[in-house]
Amino acid sequence: MPVVLPGSVPLPPSFEGLLEVATTVVAPSEFAASVARLGAPCPVEVVHFPTRGAGRAEPAAPGAPCTFLTVVDAGTPVAQANPRAVVSAFREAFGPAARGSLARLLVVLAGAGSRLEARSELEAETARVGGELVADCGAGRVDELVAAADVYVSLHRATGFGLRMADAMAAGRPVVATGWSGSLDFMGPRSACLVGYTVAPLLGGELYEDARADVVRDRGAFWVEPDVAGAARWMRQLAADAGYRARVGASAARQVQESLAPEVVGPALRSLVERVEALPVAADAIGRAVRWPPPRSAAGGAR
Repeated sequence: MPVVLPGSVPLPPSFEGLLEVATTVVAPSEFAASVARLGAPCPVEVVHFPTRGAGRAEPAAPGAPCTFLTVVDAGTPVAQANPRAVVSAFREAFGPAARGSLARLLVVLAGAGSRLEARSELEAETARVGGELVADCGAGRVDELVAAADVYVSLHRATGFGLRMADAMAAGRPVVATGWSGSLDFMGPRSACLVGYTVAPLLGGELYEDARADVVRDRGAFWVEPDVAGAARWMRQLAADAGYRARVGASAARQVQESLAPEVVGPALRSLVERVEALPVAADAIGRAVRWPPPRSAAGGAR
């Protein structure tokens, strides 16, 4: 029962064998399900991930700068998470005099050891706007940063779900996010600061920074480019108005509690597992995927 988290449309060819043997595919969002259904010959079920809850830190003290945070997780290609767009939006939103006094930027890059070029470039770009790159800190430290930030920003080009965004919302933090793909299952115009976008082709070369990225994706695949200027406008408003930040954060926490709390997601997941366990084993699908038995010409092997 594979879980599909697409980072573009359609899924890359590497998913084909997995989908052939599956009796049911699980998608954590309607976006992920719609992408999976393009290639899955079996049913696709939507079950959200429960929010883990990043805790609730106190908001910034009066007069302290508004902290904007973006995170690139280890399993997410840098180009997909798109932190450079966040840096660009911060640069457009705040002039040199406001950086560090009115607003500050933190960029977290997990898995930096295998993405040395991305680390070097992001460190330089973040430093140019007075921000800080945090590389390879532990999961607990990332959770602390999410809870402590005043605003979480994700200008992703695609996301199968967006668990970091959900955790930030659960902590009562406003989220500035691309208004496309999996995160729309738990955020809307009243609970998040959504950013417009344009559809763009995905070229395999854009994933060169990630040693594990599937680069065979440039055959008609696409994702989106978020509106950096629109994100900058949200960032200016949120930094200038603590009351507005609090109202959006409160709405975000309610939205996530209603849709992603463990007591909401748990029964749906339990029901899915029970239905899948009742299905017959798809031996014919497994046989097709592994090509067994082998063709007659290969059955005898070497003599």
